[in-house]
Amino acid sequence: MSNSDDFLEKLKKERKIPSDVQFIKELKREHIGKMVAFRATIGETAIKLSPPIILVDEFEGEEYSTGFTTLMLDNEVRFENSYLFFGFKKGTKQQGALDFFNNAMALFNIVHIPFDFVSVSDRIIKMKGLGGEIEALVSSKAHYRGYGLEPVKIEMMEFVNIVVAIWALWSKIKGSEYFKEDNYYQLLGYGAYYDFHDNHFLSFIHSWLFIESSINMMWTKMVNDVFPQEPQAVSKRKWDDCCGPPTNYQRNWTTQIKIDELYLRGMISEELREELHELRSKRNKVLHQERKKQKRIVDVTDAKKALRVGLSIFYKMIDFGKPDEIIAFLEIRKQMYQTVNRGRLYKPVGKSK
Repeated sequence: MSNSDDFLEKLKKERKIPSDVQFIKELKREHIGKMVAFRATIGETAIKLSPPIILVDEFEGEEYSTGFTTLMLDNEVRFENSYLFFGFKKGTKQQGALDFFNNAMALFNIVHIPFDFVSVSDRIIKMKGLGGEIEALVSSKAHYRGYGLEPVKIEMMEFVNIVVAIWALWSKIKGSEYFKEDNYYQLLGYGAYYDFHDNHFLSFIHSWLFIESSINMMWTKMVNDVFPQEPQAVSKRKWDDCCGPPTNYQRNWTTQIKIDELYLRGMISEELREELHELRSKRNKVLHQERKKQKRIVDVTDAKKALRVGLSIFYKMIDFGKPDEIIAFLEIRKQMYQTVNRGRLYKPVGKSK
């Protein structure tokens, strides 16, 4: 083990760098005598976007690549050379960093920009010390996301439109009572992501998990609105026809009953109710192992219907115009599809019927 390796382990033990760092740029021999006084300061954390993109602008008739700094999820981020950079506040936990990046990736996928989601090993940590910048790779694969794929060119103004759309969705998400304490809309992002990659089973499952979670949230809101909190003195009373359920009353209502009750209360349309029951029936056949194998198979029709219904419910829950007016940057999605699949025929997003 070299002196620089010894020093790397020393920094980890002193908690001056993350404990899971596997590599730091080789330190010069003349720095060895100064290492006792060295302290690294974390600057930005970056991820490489996959599929890779290049933002292009035009000046005097010539195209050139450019960077872009903007607000995203209430924070300033920087897009440059297919990397997304963000400076986390001191003390941010690893899970907090992953949530930030994956919340952003979920919103990109919801508007049909199919960026890969982020794992612990995808982070690139920029640190300052020894009179310059040191790069700490959490994993050697961090720079290899999207390796072998031709970068997709996106015109700056078109990218601005995407950022504005995500900003609008994020503003609505923050104002929605359904997402105050939970970012489970990531499930819908995964549903869209797997749809892009033609994995119908995983697209269906993630879209349904989002749908079922949303039904539960809407159901809870309906119950709380119809049966307000009762005084503590009567909280142990059994549920009867005159007074409604006490605050500690619990019952595991089936999803089927919840869907019907939401329809009867006017919270969902008849068409949506029918589609939800069709999806619920398919989900039961798939997860409960229907005896006939052909009924358990999830095909493209099932997956696209689940995603479309999930998107419709999402837009309804954030009160974003009409639920069927879904934001979709399909031309860019088409370019990404052909880049990832090397020119294979593009399958447009839309109704499965």
